[in-house]
Amino acid sequence: MKLFSFQQECLDKLGLVEACLIADEMGLGKSYEALARDQLLRKSQTGKTLVIAPLSVLGMWTALFKSEGYKVRTIDTKNRNLFLKDTTAEVYIVHWDVLRLMPELETVTWLHFIGDEIHRASNRPQKKYKKNTDGTYAKDAKGKRIETGVSTQVTAA
Repeated sequence: MKLFSFQQECLDKLGLVEACLIADEMGLGKSYEALARDQLLRKSQTGKTLVIAPLSVLGMWTALFKSEGYKVRTIDTKNRNLFLKDTTAEVYIVHWDVLRLMPELETVTWLHFIGDEIHRASNRPQKKYKKNTDGTYAKDAKGKRIETGVSTQVTAA
């Protein structure tokens, strides 16, 4: 993926840190930076990515990941059976309300979380995740982390 020099500089600074917030101004390509970070993580690990975003931009996230050759599944509460039946996707994209309506999401060991418009997660009960030895995260950890902006992170709240 081709990034502008300022986006590449951001990615270089973030490296493989566990959690980060990409807080560039609107329109500067935070989504592309998050996708590039996902690609960077996948060079050293395999796993599934969960993108949590407002309903209004699910199509944009789907198109962005598909444009880079990812197998993507967009899930909402009306088609949740797709999530249960199709476990072959590399990226699952959901809107914020799905987090509380689909406890099935907790059964997956996610490589990476990307939270778009992360402020929408405020005032929700927090779940705790812990880092496994393979670099993935599991529920019920003592600590919690969150990534956002467009957020890219390896844990979720």
